[in-house]
Amino acid sequence: MITGHTQTGKVDMAPYAQLPGTLVFLMSMGNASQIADDLIQNGKPGFTLVAILCRGTRFDAYRKNCTLETIKEAFEDPQVGTPAILLVEEVAALDVRSKTPSVVVCGTEHFTRAFQDQCSIPCTRQAYVQIVYEPDKKIDFRPYSHVVLTGKAGIDGLFQMMEDMREISHLQFVTIGPSSAKYLYDTYHIHATLSHHHILQTN
Repeated sequence: MITGHTQTGKVDMAPYAQLPGTLVFLMSMGNASQIADDLIQNGKPGFTLVAILCRGTRFDAYRKNCTLETIKEAFEDPQVGTPAILLVEEVAALDVRSKTPSVVVCGTEHFTRAFQDQCSIPCTRQAYVQIVYEPDKKIDFRPYSHVVLTGKAGIDGLFQMMEDMREISHLQFVTIGPSSAKYLYDTYHIHATLSHHHILQTN
């Protein structure tokens, strides 16, 4: 993994030209042609394979194959642009892109696991969302008659803020959907008076 430019300008390519294996250049679009010329001058064959991988994590990802000696022509392609990386050597000829759809699921640990269990195609979990409750946050529930719980995270959040369950003993519990109602009962042994699912059916 090699930076394509430094604060002082030009990167010395001599050590990298002699390395075996794949070279991956980051932040190199501005001087890719110079990198290619320097690698050739320091011993890399001009026919060495290069892959320019543009916008690799986005829906408009684009790949341009070329060689060290044809990289200038490759940059004439209007679809070649930043952000991008350069792959140099034989691995640049490989194409391991999946031909079948796949899914990455971002959310809480509980949500991503539940989604993955029910997903019929390859699914990767990324539990990036971490819910942090504020235990010091106090709510005066006395003026209210009902509490609407929009999901499992909301249910857990309510009860983690409670110091004394009697604070909410007068409330009627409304959940959004039957799964939240079941979770409320299974976890905290409280029956939901109403479920939004049932309200919609009634209306």
